[in-house]
Amino acid sequence: MREIGGEAFAVQGDVGSVAGIRRFFQALDAELTKRRGNNQFDILVNNAGIGRQGTVETTSEEIFDELMAVNVKGSFFVTQEAISRLRDGGRIINLSSALSRHPIPDMAAYSMGKAAINLFTMILAADLGKRGITANAIGPGLTVTDLTAHARQDPQVVQAVSAHTALGRLGETEDIAGVAAWLASEDAGWVTGQYIEASGGIGIPSARHRGEVMAKTNQPSPAIVKKIQALAGIAADLRQGKDYNITRLTILKGLCSDPKAAAKFAVYIAKLAQRQFDAKRPKATIRKRYGELIAAAVPVMARYLKSPTEKMESKLREMHQKARDTQSRVEHQQWGDVRIIECWELLIVETAMECLLNPWHASLIGYQVARKYAQRYDSHYGTGLIPKSAPMVEEIAEFWGRHYLGRGWKKEVTQ
Repeated sequence: MREIGGEAFAVQGDVGSVAGIRRFFQALDAELTKRRGNNQFDILVNNAGIGRQGTVETTSEEIFDELMAVNVKGSFFVTQEAISRLRDGGRIINLSSALSRHPIPDMAAYSMGKAAINLFTMILAADLGKRGITANAIGPGLTVTDLTAHARQDPQVVQAVSAHTALGRLGETEDIAGVAAWLASEDAGWVTGQYIEASGGIGIPSARHRGEVMAKTNQPSPAIVKKIQALAGIAADLRQGKDYNITRLTILKGLCSDPKAAAKFAVYIAKLAQRQFDAKRPKATIRKRYGELIAAAVPVMARYLKSPTEKMESKLREMHQKARDTQSRVEHQQWGDVRIIECWELLIVETAMECLLNPWHASLIGYQVARKYAQRYDSHYGTGLIPKSAPMVEEIAEFWGRHYLGRGWKKEVTQ
């Protein structure tokens, strides 16, 4: 900044504690007063933050508290201290994250904290509008910074994020700085209380990669082969009456490791759900209500999987919305002489459609579809699964074996 004629100075502080924040502002007051005669300023950017991985199940209290202390509590109390020093007509810019709108399970507490920042931004806008102060949040996607260095070391992560970003690359600090500079300018004086995502269009497959999402996967690793072996072995054990709980077959998550596989698996599971639905519903009602919707949705999914055109995407979104609307009205409905509490097959088909429509989450949703199917299977046959579970596990093993290894998959996994 000094090189381009500006004036700058640095003050070190710890935003993880209120005491540290107060010490920081005391030092800032002293420096501003010495340089300008008062402690007033025009723009506050809450940019300090940390990132920690962890699901709801694996995040410890220590990690949760650390994330909330810096990312949420820190922003709150820094802003509290800044308000009295911020001139009327000033700007508050909070750094949120695209994960606040596109969360992933491995960043549970982090995503939750950033979602809190979005709401905090709206509260500030409402509270400080009388002074002409605007408050907005920026939601970056995966951006090249020190905070994301660990994630960027994995080429598969970089490739996956780039493939499912409309502009086809990771963000740079300049991409975010440009949005922040605009929000701080007079041109943005009529914009407040907004979450502005600066992610390059995350969740929207780039034109360059749209075809690659549905492209053929590479030769599987030995780890994938072991997972398929494990599935085949579990099916064999189930036939012998050994006790397993399908909902805990987390190897499915590893098998849903790429969007192409997850998308195919979602369609496959939807077809299984349709078959289950057809088997237990009377023929006279199979084309009514839920049966009609399921029967219409599954072929659309299959066609979209083969040809993900904009026209097919629009049709699939329409079907997905119908499924959601119907599912929301399903409670306490009468179907002939049968009282329906919910149609779980439709729920599974709905989730499968979501998998196809959200490639960024395809691997996760593909796994969720499998779990939903398995959980409903569990409730149908009992939690202590009996040999009737074996055919379903064998079908899943058959799917993954053929997908990754081809028709001769059984020979390969038995070697």
